Amino acid sequence: MITVFPYTGVNRITYDPGSYRESLDLCERVLRDEGWYGVRDSGRVIGIGYSCFSERTGYGSGAFAQRKMQVVPGFDISEIRMDVSGTVSVTTGTMSHGQSHETTMAQIVADRLGLDIAQVKIVQGDTDRITYGFGSFASRSITIGGSAVAAASEKLGDQLREIAAHLLDADVDACELDGAGGVRLRDDPERRLSFAELADVAYLRAHLLPKASGRG
Repeated sequence: MITVFPYTGVNRITYDPGSYRESLDLCERVLRDEGWYGVRDSGRVIGIGYSCFSERTGYGSGAFAQRKMQVVPGFDISEIRMDVSGTVSVTTGTMSHGQSHETTMAQIVADRLGLDIAQVKIVQGDTDRITYGFGSFASRSITIGGSAVAAASEKLGDQLREIAAHLLDADVDACELDGAGGVRLRDDPERRLSFAELADVAYLRAHLLPKASGRG
């Protein structure tokens, strides 16, 4: 069992840190506590064996593609929209069936944008809004679907910074998300605009923005 990390095997794959030995010990202890070793001694020939293996996860990721399968479904789409209150709605092509994807996806968005998680609404499985996706299976949902959600959030963050830069008469590189639902000047944090203020301009006072910014 691998116990020292980082560990690179003869297959030239570097393994993520994990509790491999501890997991094996726990499995053995649970089987013993549940009485399986007693069943083994009941007069019948019953064996108890342990087989350990490691498998790549993240179906559709670059590492998974190294298995050289002909088809590696990994494409997913996410769309994010902010309304005039600063609340965001995010679509995902994956679907939760008990794994709490809606919480995990919302946390990804909240972390990327610096929003309260209560201001994030996740829309799953709506085929009127989600044009394409491979859905949920294996270990791909957060690795691929979550990455799409993160990328969409970062693009929205860039758009918010661009609007703020224009309104604050500053260079976009001088603006940053402040982690509290707004954009501020990096060198003058007191000069900031909340997402609600930025959304108000984008939707209701778009004449204040350059034509290239569009509306909404």
